[in-house]
Amino acid sequence: MPCILIVDDDDDTREAISRILADDGFAVRMASDGADAVQGMGDGETPALILLDARMPTMDGRHFLDWLKARHEFDRINVILMSADSTQVGDGRATAILRKPFNIDELLRLAHTYCV
Repeated sequence: MPCILIVDDDDDTREAISRILADDGFAVRMASDGADAVQGMGDGETPALILLDARMPTMDGRHFLDWLKARHEFDRINVILMSADSTQVGDGRATAILRKPFNIDELLRLAHTYCV
């Protein structure tokens, strides 16, 4: 299965999503914020999908998306923006929005749809 990168500052959320996806057969990597994700983007396998929390310290989801947009080698990576804020909308780079708290079936549906 393709690799999914989970970027979320909440340890429990990151671990829960990781377990759900790994149990479904996905390879998973994790980052604690956007800056941590930036450092890991050049290491190892490029993820097919990024699950990105909108609000994080150090480098939030919006700044990470700006960084990602500027690097065309990552244009094919799908990004699902995760947010509890109902006003969060995609900026054209996010493929989809996953509202927190999320439904596990919806998480898996999105992972299978966009992890190509």
